[in-house]
Amino acid sequence: SIIQTLCDVNLCLSSSKSSDNPLQILANALPNQELLSFILINILRLLSSTKQQQTWTQTTMALRTMISLAEHDFGLQMIRIALMQNKEVLCTLIAEFDLRFDKEQPDYLEAVSAVMIFLQRIMTIENIPDS
Repeated sequence: SIIQTLCDVNLCLSSSKSSDNPLQILANALPNQELLSFILINILRLLSSTKQQQTWTQTTMALRTMISLAEHDFGLQMIRIALMQNKEVLCTLIAEFDLRFDKEQPDYLEAVSAVMIFLQRIMTIENIPDS
């Protein structure tokens, strides 16, 4: 939850005025690029670790943090870079879902839902208007 707070774009280090540039507000709200990269790498490490070392609740919280970061271009780009450096993470995570399938466990179902939202978020490509 500390990492979620660090990556929450609604929390800002300076007061935001309606006249402020949205990019400046975002810059004040997120950790710097180096720290954000470090956070993402460790979240991905958590997601790819064996589930005997973590709970589905931890997986869900990590995925929700990634989902909130993917809501803006800078966060999405940082996630894509981290995933390119750690290509096996999503395959490992999906394999764990398969190995530990339990439709009766609410935490498992929340984690499955979170991974589906995350995959949808990172694979969505917005149309860029022609200049």
